[in-house]
Amino acid sequence: MISGTLVLATGAAFLYFGRGLTVGSASRMGPGYFPIVLSLLMVVLGLAIIVNALRSKSGAGEALTIPWRALVLVLGSIMVFALTLKGLGLFISLALCILATTMASSYTKWIPSITLALVLSLVCAFLFVYALGLPIPIIGQWLSFGYWWPSASPSP
Repeated sequence: MISGTLVLATGAAFLYFGRGLTVGSASRMGPGYFPIVLSLLMVVLGLAIIVNALRSKSGAGEALTIPWRALVLVLGSIMVFALTLKGLGLFISLALCILATTMASSYTKWIPSITLALVLSLVCAFLFVYALGLPIPIIGQWLSFGYWWPSASPSP
């Protein structure tokens, strides 16, 4: 019930703050189209979670427990990504972030996590650097050792 309320409140807040953006249409999207659609989806998802929680009888008397391991690993991985993106590059920073977040679950196994991290890092490197042309280094300055690595960012 609490998670549904948080999702609903987040969606409603984004709807409120994005009300001044031009929406446009599906064929000619304005800057507010995608945020508004996602906000509406969050509101619907929050309502669905609340309805499901009210219909369920299993969690009514249980105490709220905080999954500290998951909380620390997920939030920590975001901070590690932000702090190491320029130095380690997109590929390694993203792989570390994905590995940390997969380890937040107690059901995770190492081989699928490493495979997921490598595949997603390769896809994101191709998508963001080559397809979209974003100036993000694939291999960062901490690991380049003076060599040139393919990247959309200009050499200093």
